[in-house]
Amino acid sequence: MRKRLCLSLALSAALWLLFAWPLPRYLASGIPCSSTNIEKGAVRRMMAGDHLQLHYFYWLFSDMLAGKTPWFSNVYEFNLGDDAARRRVGVYNMPFSFVYAAGRAVAGRAFGWNLTGFVVLWLTHFITWLLLRRHTDDDRTAALVALIGVALPYRWETLLGGSPTGSAMLWVPLLMLGLDLAGRSFSARGAVLAAVALVFAYLHDRHVFFFGILLLPGWLLVLLVLNEEFRWRPNRSWLRLARAMLPFLLIVLALLMVAGRAKKKGFAGTNMAPGRTIEEVAIYSPEPHAPVSWRDHGKNAHAYVGFSAPLLLLLGLAVLIGRFRRDRRRYGRLLAALALLLAGTAGIVCLALGPNGPFDGALFKGLRAAMPGYEMIRQPAKVFCLLPACLAVACLLAVRVLRPLCRTPRSSAALPAVAAVLIVAEYAAQVRPTICLLDTEQAAYEAVARDAADPDRPARALVVPLWPGDSAWASLYEHYVSLYRIRMINGYTPIVPESYRQTVFKRYGSVNVGVLSDEQLDELRLERKIDYVILHEDAFPEKVSPFPVCFTLKRFLNHPRLALLKQGQNVWAFKILAQPVPRPDVKPAWDLFFPARQWELDKLACTAAEVAADESASGGERLTLAGGGTVALTNGFSHWDAPDAVLKLRLKGHGAVAVELGAEPGLAPVPVAVDSDAWQWIDVDLADAAAAGPRIVPRVEWRRGTVHLDMMTFVSGHWPPAPAAGRIELPAALFFHAGYIDRQKDSVWLRRAYQPDDAVFYGLGLPLPAGEYELELVCRSPAPAGVKLGKLRMTGRGIEGAERNVIAGRRALGTFVQKSNLPVRIEFVFKRNADVEIERVVLNSVGTHIEQVKPDT
Repeated sequence: MRKRLCLSLALSAALWLLFAWPLPRYLASGIPCSSTNIEKGAVRRMMAGDHLQLHYFYWLFSDMLAGKTPWFSNVYEFNLGDDAARRRVGVYNMPFSFVYAAGRAVAGRAFGWNLTGFVVLWLTHFITWLLLRRHTDDDRTAALVALIGVALPYRWETLLGGSPTGSAMLWVPLLMLGLDLAGRSFSARGAVLAAVALVFAYLHDRHVFFFGILLLPGWLLVLLVLNEEFRWRPNRSWLRLARAMLPFLLIVLALLMVAGRAKKKGFAGTNMAPGRTIEEVAIYSPEPHAPVSWRDHGKNAHAYVGFSAPLLLLLGLAVLIGRFRRDRRRYGRLLAALALLLAGTAGIVCLALGPNGPFDGALFKGLRAAMPGYEMIRQPAKVFCLLPACLAVACLLAVRVLRPLCRTPRSSAALPAVAAVLIVAEYAAQVRPTICLLDTEQAAYEAVARDAADPDRPARALVVPLWPGDSAWASLYEHYVSLYRIRMINGYTPIVPESYRQTVFKRYGSVNVGVLSDEQLDELRLERKIDYVILHEDAFPEKVSPFPVCFTLKRFLNHPRLALLKQGQNVWAFKILAQPVPRPDVKPAWDLFFPARQWELDKLACTAAEVAADESASGGERLTLAGGGTVALTNGFSHWDAPDAVLKLRLKGHGAVAVELGAEPGLAPVPVAVDSDAWQWIDVDLADAAAAGPRIVPRVEWRRGTVHLDMMTFVSGHWPPAPAAGRIELPAALFFHAGYIDRQKDSVWLRRAYQPDDAVFYGLGLPLPAGEYELELVCRSPAPAGVKLGKLRMTGRGIEGAERNVIAGRRALGTFVQKSNLPVRIEFVFKRNADVEIERVVLNSVGTHIEQVKPDT
């Protein structure tokens, strides 16, 4: 046994080095976050995702062991002010958490995580080896073929991606080994071993438990087929089997009862209570070609099976069929077992494709309808947790069948190694890890922890953006609060109680646009015991606000009851004050906020209107009102008391419409007249509507003539600003961006260590009159002259002009032609070759004057 453990350790280490590279270079500083890399250099700091969430729970348990966090208490997230309410008794990923805690004690958090992943891999190989050893007399063959099960890309997808499934898959071969002992050797100890595996699967990952239950009938059937002592007619073998299986069956029944109650109790009143719709499942389902899609990424990479392993299985099956025809008694059971395993493997692949499987996903839909609990599965490919162990057993049987074809003992001995090398090499080519380097400090969070000096009132914070509780962005918050043990009202979990959505997200969601009333702040301080607001500037996607982060940040900086405590580059910490403190206007130059909300009117609900093709329209179609009709944004949008808010409307024709802005009584519609064959932009002032109610519900109604409508957008501020001789300068802080703002210069810093190779700085979305424009990105970088920093481009329907490379030491200047007056987008694609400071964007009119079109109203 000791020799096996050592050999398994060596083989697992070799496999880990092959598949996980370049992770070994970052053992103590980074953790993997994906197995299908798309990052330049495969390494970046602090990428949000499930890996940070799982790491948080590993850390939480190790902190309990260290005595710094109360036992079985997750007090650092979803904390509404009562630590006792956050007591959560559970396994906290034990026993893996013990490995993490030991590794963390030796060389820090990242090392603890990576040690845990390797130990899981090693134990998986060793257990799979033991399982295969029961189906061959050749120990070496079992050890080599076990590598195939460990190498399947889905294992690495989950293990490197931070899914609990990655480590919980360890229990599948243990479950199969225990059942093998019970089903073929009639061993009650085997049944107990299988029960233990199923219990741990239940405690660690419900997907593995659920699909483990699904595996039981098929695997037991394979075992009974292979059991020479078992007879299908009732005899003593049935009694021996029943005695052996009794402990397992009792525990399975108990687990099913517990799981049923937990499902009813755990999902009641949550976002998952109704189950997953088939439409939602389809979004997360791999495409039909995924099982053979070479070096794919995302959901398709989950379902890769490849070519080598299926070829080996089909060859083994073909040879075995030939032998069966000559000697049915000798090869009948083996043929039936291999056929069952092949059918099971094919079934797993079909289920993994979900609604995209053969015959419109008939197998998946049938099981989903028949098996309670299947409707809760959002990612069908999770069923692949069963495939590695099943595939390993099937490959071993195929190798056993093919070895007699070898002409010499040497070639026969080499066959398992050749098969393993070919399959492992193919699978290794699919795995390209991405490494997330972990921050060990954050100045803004540290300032909060230091400022909260009262031990009876520990630091508590509301972190912005505030999400409904199921966003991976919040995994960043989990990591940083763990560094300083700050309690936060935010959190990240796939199952969110409806009470949290109502009492936290909807109650305080206005914080995302900088709105915090005295009532909200008093409630946070007095009831929730929250004294701090923390803003993540570079984790602020368009979804959370109709404007860039500068809109929210300006409001925080000017809020009389918020005091800036510390800016730690991309994170800002504010302290909630008991009483308002007057202060002068901060950042008055931030007076234009680019829109994140635009609507094509031909896509909205309309009556008595005609939609027709029009190449000059934003989406290639226009909506016409003539002789009556309306078009409306039925859900409307919140205006959030945005300053100088307007609704920009693009239209043309000869006639008039009336724009209603809400259902508030006494709010008169705004008349809009147009007399032009060219598209015009008209601003509809929202001041009166904003004063009347919190939401704008635009509705355009025909009044006379014929009016063609294209699009509308919600803007705060004046556009264009007063230009100087056709020249507009826009501070970088006004743009949507990653990185962080230098508040002294209103510039934006992009950091190569943190930002992706992507368009991480962009803005406008506002109309620009037709003409020729000179566009300049004023920036600097510590990089040597000649280093490529990125690309500057202007995009939009009707824009002509090639993108321009931005080179260190040279002006970033380009000329573009706007052929219409549609909105344009200015963006900088960051190449991660060096840090870049963007100071401003300059737009200079060359062939026309930038002026506001003011049609008659």
